Amino acid sequence: MNFRMQILIMHRIVISLLLLIFFLPDGSAQDSTNDIKVYDGIVIDGDTIIIYELKAINIRARYTYEYRKRMRQYNKLAKKVKKVYPYALLLEEKLDSMSIRMDKLASERKRKEFVKQKEKELFKQFEKEIMKLTISEGLVLVKLIDRQTGDTSYELIKELRGSITAFFWQGIARFFGNDLKAEYDPETIDAMIEDIVQRIEAGEL
Repeated sequence: MNFRMQILIMHRIVISLLLLIFFLPDGSAQDSTNDIKVYDGIVIDGDTIIIYELKAINIRARYTYEYRKRMRQYNKLAKKVKKVYPYALLLEEKLDSMSIRMDKLASERKRKEFVKQKEKELFKQFEKEIMKLTISEGLVLVKLIDRQTGDTSYELIKELRGSITAFFWQGIARFFGNDLKAEYDPETIDAMIEDIVQRIEAGEL
């Protein structure tokens, strides 16, 4: 819709609203006692112009096929983000807690034992839920882990369990079409995910 057409439509809408305000016989713009309502006005070149505050009107373009297609994609992605985002938040919380505990451990052996213990606890707690995730949901989770922790899943595994373990799990992830090294990019690739997360945090979703 070009600018001229938008102005024409707006002009018609304003005229229609003015007609509704001043000429409908339902009393909405008339005084119930004497059928007279006083409005502010100004006089310009001998003409009196009524001053009346209209409510804001949102004018939207007609929904196109591409728009509807993109909204379907957005809604499908929103369901995935809402499903896996709590896991990313929980992992962030657990890692912060683990880091504090590990800093207090004196030896590397004790730190490794502590990591293995926590890994077993997490696996036991969330095994069933994580195993139910689809490949695409897993990919979203990997991105959100990077968003919440500042490290990719590969970097986290490498830091906690070593390079060999990280390499092994990266191979498994690649086999299923995933990538543990995937970085979160809220400005371009993951802009839609970022929008959904912010709406979740704002209580809109």
